[in-house]
Amino acid sequence: MGNDDLAIRFSNETYATRSDVIRALRTNLVDAIWTNIIKYRGQFTRLLSLHGIDHGQLTIVLTPSIVDATNTLERKLMKAWRKLDNVAKTSSAYALFEQQLIAEQLEAIAKKYRININEAFCKSIVNDSLSNIVPERMILVNYFAAIKYIKNNPNDPIDEAFFASLYTILSGQEDLKTLYREHEISSYEQKALINKTYVAAPINRIDEMMKELQEFIIHAEMSPLIKAIIALYFIMLIKPFETYSEEMALLTLKTILVHADFDEMPLLLMLEPLLIDQNDDLARTMNEVQKTGDVTYLIVALLPLIEAAVMRILDDSVVFEKETIIEEAHHDVIAEVPATISPQAEASVLPATTNKPLTIDERMALPSIPITLDEVDASRIEEHLMETNPALKRGEAYFYARHCTIGKFYTISQFKKTLGCAYETARTSMDHLAQLGYYRKEHYKNKFIYTPVGRK
Repeated sequence: MGNDDLAIRFSNETYATRSDVIRALRTNLVDAIWTNIIKYRGQFTRLLSLHGIDHGQLTIVLTPSIVDATNTLERKLMKAWRKLDNVAKTSSAYALFEQQLIAEQLEAIAKKYRININEAFCKSIVNDSLSNIVPERMILVNYFAAIKYIKNNPNDPIDEAFFASLYTILSGQEDLKTLYREHEISSYEQKALINKTYVAAPINRIDEMMKELQEFIIHAEMSPLIKAIIALYFIMLIKPFETYSEEMALLTLKTILVHADFDEMPLLLMLEPLLIDQNDDLARTMNEVQKTGDVTYLIVALLPLIEAAVMRILDDSVVFEKETIIEEAHHDVIAEVPATISPQAEASVLPATTNKPLTIDERMALPSIPITLDEVDASRIEEHLMETNPALKRGEAYFYARHCTIGKFYTISQFKKTLGCAYETARTSMDHLAQLGYYRKEHYKNKFIYTPVGRK
């Protein structure tokens, strides 16, 4: 097998470390092969605005298979959100379903801290029927309170105020003196001269690195799933808080997904077993990321675990459903609608002279959508766009025809939900519409918004 084939095999088929390559090929003589693997990965490498403890810039490598796996999982997340939304609307047992999932999360937290409790105790926390509690179990009450805080404040930006509020709840310190850790954490690995790794960031780097993270979360344009995993890694790397840094990292991951318009569904994902100390595979992966600066290793490791948590929701929600589940449409399939318009709508939005050709400035970016403009009318706008602007894709025309009111603001998540596509597809399409002059792109809090531009 040639070096090029090996580069594809160890990057696209599986994302291997150098040690993995040595084991797979049963030889230590892999220098030339590894050089070729790094060269192949270079074409998919993206530099991040984050820097490790050693000041090295972090990277991700979005190979075709990783992009495909991410897009597939995002579609499953969307499907899980739709199912839960349907269950919540149609089943009186939804509260029990939610209670069960969160109770299992609390059991995992209890296992991490070796707290001896049972499922009934965790459910009593979730349904607020707990009468008294010993101090060692307060972390369970506080963790549930943190989940409720995120659920009740889905639009709060992930900034220092967010971390302060969340940590105050999680730590149970009503009068928080300082947000970040003031004591060093070290081990013998930090004293090594070769293959040096850190168990935590030095205290004089914490504030700088956390500000870098907040900027990244707010401004980085990428899949929210990838962004969430990167944020998880960065907080676990820094360990910025005196206690519960791992819990803060996981809750931040879930919050980023909540902000991606998956609503409260990410808060129900059973990911807490990641925090248990005995998770040696995660520890090895984190160590590899720190040595190489390549967060892709963690992304590849966590995608299957997140997928398993999503599938758990999809499978378990079936027993609670009372109506037919609406299956997710493929992102590039859009139902054909007859290109006709009702006489009433035509009179309200078309020129009085019927033989005058329809022009974009007369139909697009209307100050207000006429009451009589229905799906049939939107379909005609869509067809007109496709016929007059060959640069537009069908999905872009479909979305714009139904989201073109001046004074309103639309989001990438709306595009994603409307067409059932992956986040990257939605982001690229909305940016393309902005480049073509249909929308003006603006930054608001932790996301980009798009407002229609008057067509002249």
